[in-house]
Amino acid sequence: RFSSVGKPTLGCSLKINYKGNSSDGEVLVKSNRMMSRYWNSKYSAISNDGWLSTGDTGYISDDGYLYITGRIKDLIIKGGVNISPLEIEKEILNNRLIKEVAVIGINDTYWGEDIALFVSAKKEINFDKFILYLKTVLNKQTFPKYIIILNELPKNDVGKINKFLTVSVIKELKNNDRITNYDLSKRVKLSPSSTLERVKKLESSGLIDRYTTLLNSKKAGYTCITFVEVKLARHGATPVDDFFKSISGIEEVLECHHITGEGDFLLKIATRDIPHYDELILHGLSALANVQHLKTSVVLSTFKHKTQLPL
Repeated sequence: RFSSVGKPTLGCSLKINYKGNSSDGEVLVKSNRMMSRYWNSKYSAISNDGWLSTGDTGYISDDGYLYITGRIKDLIIKGGVNISPLEIEKEILNNRLIKEVAVIGINDTYWGEDIALFVSAKKEINFDKFILYLKTVLNKQTFPKYIIILNELPKNDVGKINKFLTVSVIKELKNNDRITNYDLSKRVKLSPSSTLERVKKLESSGLIDRYTTLLNSKKAGYTCITFVEVKLARHGATPVDDFFKSISGIEEVLECHHITGEGDFLLKIATRDIPHYDELILHGLSALANVQHLKTSVVLSTFKHKTQLPL
């Protein structure tokens, strides 16, 4: 019974609030030594008949032992069926190649919610073989719709897996589909490189569409690609941070790379045509605060069909 938390102590009663056909439910506790309310809350945590809702899900075995299966807030309700992420995670962690695993619920237009699986491996794994393994340990109801393999799962300040960092990335992108990777990393408190890696994985799995029109420039008619080298007048952490923020609202900027050398930044921009390009350089980028010098390089092949310039 190593996976059990044991039996209730003397003077403590337990019961499970089952709903529907689920094999587990919320754990309720009753005792004469319970708290009356949560800290800084004016509302009682105890029901009228004396039961405390713990927020944990679990079940009690025939011989009276309590088993915890997860948290109510983590439950995935797929087609009206409660699915415990913890039970899925336990099955997958039985694979000796898997280092970390996190299962979350993602909004789904058909089921209400569906399952997204995030894993990191101890060494490189074959994706097709991993799918076959999942089919042997999970049923159709618990099989994930989305499977994302990361180098490492996000952690909170105490080193625990924070599965909701990925959820927060998705929510931020839903609320603002034109947000830059830099601003997104600030909001979800990840490094820009970690944020970009997570976004790319989410894109490839189909969880999100391109997270900004900047990365889908052809749909906006921006077919002319240009590279711009930017030199700042002042340097340091604050000026660099300010420059990142200043270009975050310029939709033509596809990429921004902090470089060393004659310039400070290399921008990849997309425009519709040469007049649009000239307007952006003269009245957009040149007008930004702290910009000392711009050096541009046009990829002529992208202009040929518009200008007939020889390559």
